[in-house]
Amino acid sequence: MRKIGFAGLTAAVAFSGIGFGMTPSFADDAASTSSTPQRLTGKLVAVAASGYAGLLNTNASAAGFTATALHLSPTKADALTAAAVYETPAIGEVGDIRTQNPAGGPDLCISWVANGAMQPLVPCDGSAAQQVRLTANGTLATPDGTSSMRQYYNILLQGPTGLGPMRFDLDQLKAVFSASVQSVDLHARTADLTGHAVPGSTVILNDSTEITVGEDGTWSYTITGLKLGKNTIKVEQYEGENNKTGDTTVDVELNVAPITATAAFLPDVTKNLTISGVAQAGANIEIWQGTKMLKVTPAAAITGAFSTDLTAPNAGGKQTYTIKQVIDGETAATTFDVTADFGAAALIETPLPDAEHNGGALRFQGRGVGGGQISLKNQAGTEIGTATVLANGIWTIDAANIPATDGIYTATQTGKGNNVTTASVHLNPGVTNEKLDVATPARNGRVNAGTITFTGTSNPNAKIELRSIATGDPLGTTTADSKGDWSVDVNKNLGAGTYTIRVVNGSLTEDRSFTAVNPVVDQLDVKTPAAGGTPVAPGTVTFTGTANAGAKIELKSVATGDPLGTTTANAAGNWSVDVNKQLTTEQVYTIRVVNGTKQVDRTFTVKKPSVTEELTVTGPATGTPVAPGTVTFTGTANAGAKIELKSIVTNMSLGTTTADGNGDWSVDVNKRLDVAMTYTIRVVNGGTHIDHTFQVR
Repeated sequence: MRKIGFAGLTAAVAFSGIGFGMTPSFADDAASTSSTPQRLTGKLVAVAASGYAGLLNTNASAAGFTATALHLSPTKADALTAAAVYETPAIGEVGDIRTQNPAGGPDLCISWVANGAMQPLVPCDGSAAQQVRLTANGTLATPDGTSSMRQYYNILLQGPTGLGPMRFDLDQLKAVFSASVQSVDLHARTADLTGHAVPGSTVILNDSTEITVGEDGTWSYTITGLKLGKNTIKVEQYEGENNKTGDTTVDVELNVAPITATAAFLPDVTKNLTISGVAQAGANIEIWQGTKMLKVTPAAAITGAFSTDLTAPNAGGKQTYTIKQVIDGETAATTFDVTADFGAAALIETPLPDAEHNGGALRFQGRGVGGGQISLKNQAGTEIGTATVLANGIWTIDAANIPATDGIYTATQTGKGNNVTTASVHLNPGVTNEKLDVATPARNGRVNAGTITFTGTSNPNAKIELRSIATGDPLGTTTADSKGDWSVDVNKNLGAGTYTIRVVNGSLTEDRSFTAVNPVVDQLDVKTPAAGGTPVAPGTVTFTGTANAGAKIELKSVATGDPLGTTTANAAGNWSVDVNKQLTTEQVYTIRVVNGTKQVDRTFTVKKPSVTEELTVTGPATGTPVAPGTVTFTGTANAGAKIELKSIVTNMSLGTTTADGNGDWSVDVNKRLDVAMTYTIRVVNGGTHIDHTFQVR
């Protein structure tokens, strides 16, 4: 059959499958049958006993009224040559009789009116006046098949004068090539196709499947391997090799249930966002954000309902999620987007970045999402305050004691949907006024093995850490009090040995070395100076004795506790230490000797310093008389010497003085010498004396 360009001959036929599971009481994988009414095409020729009439595709005047133009001929061949091609309903079917418009535009159809007047060809409009039934003997009948149509009978079937009764030559009509969808199976991905074609011709589907048309002009085929959504099937008719006489397309729709979904937050902000909805029953529901798949959850096998929670994006604002459904491993083309508004992210508005703070109380304030929970921490991770974001989106935390040092403070908000966002502010950048002083253990000191305690001072509220200088591992931590005092134990017992531990306060460090020794019983014995024994020589006084090996021996004033000397006992326990000042005064001394818990108070005497005695008498002059009255003696001696005048008869003291720093001295006789005579008086300097004689006149 020739390919004919009638409207509708190559029109696409669409069919939509019903999604299984959405309405379970009516669900059916096989959809209801859909088919295209059979049509015939060919040249319309009316046959009479004495001639033929071919129907043209123009209008003409005949027997006094306007009707479809006829080409009258005594021969069938001539009538066929002149006749136009028409498309009619199949025998027994109802439809219009149409031909192509030679002037272009819509197809033309035969029509009639109730008053019996024959209408010319008019544009096809599907109206009742254009519907007719073609009978098996080639005549025309009303759509209900009850009677012949008078207009057509008189004009077409009676024919012009002389031709007599006429009927259409049905041998000139062949079936119009058609294809339609009978049913679809969504899960099997198949569709049943049917159609009409020239008996014995070949129908080819998608250039891959060949079907031989039966003698009744019908064909059918179950096509497989379809995809969800729209599948366009190319259908072609061939009559003989390479002789395509018809083509069309069929759209098979394997439609799945549409997706509907909503996003919701629970009152408890620590609970995740929930997305729930309805989709194709039994489908796997995938939730995507951009190119990243976030979650997969099944839709219920009967209702198609689904619900799942999503991990928060940890970012503020609206988030859009795309929901897809996968059926039997294939992703449906249609998707559904839902949007969830997580609200404002955490924000710190005060204090301003890089602000200076002099230490003490400080208000932190910012914004977030209403109901969000705020935790404010310092850079060491210590929480310094919490707050709930008010309905106006503002939160406030009054921190009691913020140090005046470089620090970063972070506000962490847990908002609706367990959405965690953070904001930080840097205060006092570059300010490093940390202080660190380690009091114990003493530098290079000795401590008992076991639990070692470090003490010291720092800036108030400082975080003090003990660390291994080799690995950096933490060995203890504490926080200084408001005065800066701190104490922290090493977090493991230390055996005997020498150690160096690093003490850290912010940017400051101090490496403290010390020796841990096994505890011993303190021992102490003082040998010299001897208790109450022979006086010691003035000057450097040395203490000696014995103690436990390695003991620290200290000399202290018993009156003030001031240190007077220190040493360490040797491996044999012997020790020796000098008093750290010269003892030159002739007197009794008491000094305390200390070894840990042991102490000895040692009393001793310092001898009188040895002195070289010098003595000269320069006046009164020998042989020169002096005047009666007060007589003055002068002379020299060793500096500081005690000079005494004595009677050589009674040894009675007659006067005393002390030589000055140069050794000069002067002293008056303590009684008047008024009697003129010769006198002799003894001048004494310690163990040295001079008997000096002079005259009074």
